[in-house]
Amino acid sequence: MKRLLMLMALTLVAAPAAAQIPGVNVVVAPRIGVYSPLGNLIETSTSEFKIKSGLGLGLSIELDLPLSPINVRANFDAALGRDVEEDGVKVGDVDIVNLTGDLVFRPLPRVVAQPYLLAGAGIKRYSSGFGGGDDNSSSDFTGHVGAGIDAKLGPLGLMVEVSDYISSFKSTGDSKLQNDVFVMAGLRIGLL
Repeated sequence: MKRLLMLMALTLVAAPAAAQIPGVNVVVAPRIGVYSPLGNLIETSTSEFKIKSGLGLGLSIELDLPLSPINVRANFDAALGRDVEEDGVKVGDVDIVNLTGDLVFRPLPRVVAQPYLLAGAGIKRYSSGFGGGDDNSSSDFTGHVGAGIDAKLGPLGLMVEVSDYISSFKSTGDSKLQNDVFVMAGLRIGLL
């Protein structure tokens, strides 16, 4: 009986202490916003190919690590069916899909809203048919940088984020630096 009472007392003391130590949280964040390329996709001496800005979609899965300002995140952003124009005339369309792994740095504790920075790398895929119907699909390494802010409202949260996918686009032997910017808003949904 004495052991049972001691076990119950230790359980009552340990329960509040365990509740104060946060565990790993998994957060899913669907996003929607605007995609905009910074510059032309292809430039030749006679013409310029440009992707038009438009709708951007995103989804991330973040591991919110306890007692650490750095989290780990898998990130997906896409701009589908974007018009490609040659000197202002539509010549086709392109799907841009980015898949990266990121580190998310949250330097300040959460009060109501919490700012964050992110950096990572992954793959950028252009799937297109333009310039006479040729398949101009390519996959390239991409860097990913961004900043955002989120506000937690119970198990849900709201977020706003700006990020840039930096890669090179190769065409006819030439390589050109390509920046694809996404300005997104979305929900953060805690699963654990």
